[in-house]
Amino acid sequence: MVFVLIFSVVGSYAIRNSFFDIYIMLFFGVIGYIFENLNIPPAPMILGIILGPMIEDNLRVGLIKTGGNYLPFLTNPISAVLVILIIFTFFSSDLGKLFRKLFKIKRKE
Repeated sequence: MVFVLIFSVVGSYAIRNSFFDIYIMLFFGVIGYIFENLNIPPAPMILGIILGPMIEDNLRVGLIKTGGNYLPFLTNPISAVLVILIIFTFFSSDLGKLFRKLFKIKRKE
């Protein structure tokens, strides 16, 4: 474990020869430790970090092609089905339960 810590510190410092990078590494290490203790899975965060810039770039290209109009993203049948599935997933999850509880939305059973 000590070797992993040493190589992490040396590697983060070697990127730009800056102690700030070591502080950032330690900060995110503490966040990872907290997430581990709270049983928060790291996979969604890693996917967000990796896929976020690609999604943002493609959204920007799509908005340029449509002249800044969001409507073509929803009127395409494939994207409309995906939006419906995302909304369904959101409201069927624990986050949806919290959202319904906060805004006092009654669920029909």
